[in-house]
Amino acid sequence: MCILSSPEKRMVLNDIYQFILDNYPYYRNRGSGWRNSVRHNLSLNECFQKAGRAANGKGHYWTIHPANMEDFMLGDFRRRRAQRKVRRWNNMDVPSDESDDESMDDANKPPLPEHFKRSIEMHKRLEMSYHHKAVSANAEASTAAAFMAAAAAAISQASSSSTSSSSLADNPGAGNLTPINLIQKQLQRQNSAVQLVGSSTLNYRSP
Repeated sequence: MCILSSPEKRMVLNDIYQFILDNYPYYRNRGSGWRNSVRHNLSLNECFQKAGRAANGKGHYWTIHPANMEDFMLGDFRRRRAQRKVRRWNNMDVPSDESDDESMDDANKPPLPEHFKRSIEMHKRLEMSYHHKAVSANAEASTAAAFMAAAAAAISQASSSSTSSSSLADNPGAGNLTPINLIQKQLQRQNSAVQLVGSSTLNYRSP
């Protein structure tokens, strides 16, 4: 559950411990024995695998084996079924009686327990939150880039106006415009386009 709650679907061991402490108060006063159990289960259970070293160099990331990711996201954590899928993924032989058992498992699959359903719903909310933050950041970057381009164009226009005598002759009032005034006018002309860019980006919805 804690690995699935991560947007990247991976966690270092200390983050896994912290997730358990935050969500299951029972373990807060149970000593360190349960941490050993978590570590051993990750190491010995073939449904989990290491996914590279952490950026700070403190430990490795742990993730779910690709063969089990879909089932786990649906709340199906049956261990024998998960192990069979890993073995098939690794091109290992699976005894025929185990294959028959899997067919029976699928036929008699019980409904998901409520806490599994809550876990799946929590995972979906976390994914949506992560997506909206990313979209918002992209929108802000696009808006800032558009304003910077407008300012650069206005500065260029101000420079041309200040050095061109013909412009002053054609438009005597232009001599009264400072570079700041020209920047403001340029930004006003481009404001509508900038708003359209920001609006279209922020209104994006994931499929």
